[in-house]
Amino acid sequence: MDSLKNIVVLGGGFGGVHAAQRISRELQKNKLQDRYKVILVDRHTAHVFTPRIYEVAAVPEASVRADAIRNAISFPLRALLEREHIEFKEDSIIRIDPERRSVHLQSQELPYEYLILATGSETHYFDIPGIERYARPLKTIDDALSIRKAIASLKDVQDGESSHITVVGGGPTGVEVAAEIQMRNLKFQISLLDPHDRILSDFDARIADIVKEKLEKLGVHVVTRERVTRATDTALVLESGEKIYFDVLLWTGGVRANKVTNALPFRKSARGAIVVDEFARCQYAKEGSPVETHVYAIGDVAYFHDEDRDLTAPARARHAIVESEIAANHMLGEIEKAENLPVKARRSPSPYVDTPYVIPVGGKYAITKVGPFIIQGWIAHTFSHLIELNYFLSIMPFGTAIAAWFKSSLTF
Repeated sequence: MDSLKNIVVLGGGFGGVHAAQRISRELQKNKLQDRYKVILVDRHTAHVFTPRIYEVAAVPEASVRADAIRNAISFPLRALLEREHIEFKEDSIIRIDPERRSVHLQSQELPYEYLILATGSETHYFDIPGIERYARPLKTIDDALSIRKAIASLKDVQDGESSHITVVGGGPTGVEVAAEIQMRNLKFQISLLDPHDRILSDFDARIADIVKEKLEKLGVHVVTRERVTRATDTALVLESGEKIYFDVLLWTGGVRANKVTNALPFRKSARGAIVVDEFARCQYAKEGSPVETHVYAIGDVAYFHDEDRDLTAPARARHAIVESEIAANHMLGEIEKAENLPVKARRSPSPYVDTPYVIPVGGKYAITKVGPFIIQGWIAHTFSHLIELNYFLSIMPFGTAIAAWFKSSLTF
């Protein structure tokens, strides 16, 4: 067993799980399981279906128990991975040493033959005074449950009054949580702030216009072209000098690459993501240095950019899966070469393709874009549930996936 070469995946999110499963399946097809071992490392024990996080924050405490919510959208990593012959390590990453090809975990040093960085992102407060202290982030189940509790407390303390919830960040998460909270409790005053010319600035402008109109019909006050300069315990101070008072402040204003990758000697983007080549391989920062052929990066921690066409891959869950396919395909080809096996022709998707996406805007209303087509209403909402089912089927056995999908759909 000690002679096995480790393929280590750091991170149990969308990209990490998909990459680990895909590589393990292909190794078994090539009868290389006695030569290589796939290991996935994460400090959490569960894989979370994060597209549902906004609903966790908005659903009233009285209607769904916290444990039921966790069971509906989080799945034990060990169970997901063991059936694919993948070893799971619940551990924290201390540092990565590309020169020695090892990962230093809290409990051990783990050598690798190949490494996939899928460590995801963390909340970025842009050093705005008071934001980290007074705002509630929305990134994890615990964040969402904390927000839910804060909202429930407002209803108890200020029953009969109009409480004000302010959401900073007009990306998908900000839009979704603002709409859902407003839909579930119309007596709240909800404000959604974004510094760009429009909300959903990274999406099709037609989608942004439809979403803004829907938000305003729900009663959400949408404010654009306003930057937050500081926060107190009761108010945001904007660049214009205006103050917006709040009872609960939510921050969905930005993310940056995970800190574990900061010390790595690779090229980084402005937000700290690792610059990768077309095969998802990391590139050294020192000019003239070769590509690191044994380390790949995918998802939020990776920066795919085509300079010739000035294209950048979006930071979305679906694209993390696309990027995991790119990394896995290239790595598997390298392994086949090293093992003197025929190199299979594998066609990788492009990270720059505009994959279908759905923006929920309260209740059973959503907007989706599939190619050039925009669909809205309950049909788009149904489409989002089919995307969820398709994802569950890709990482779980059929029966388990159907059961997980029904549980998730019924919980919310």
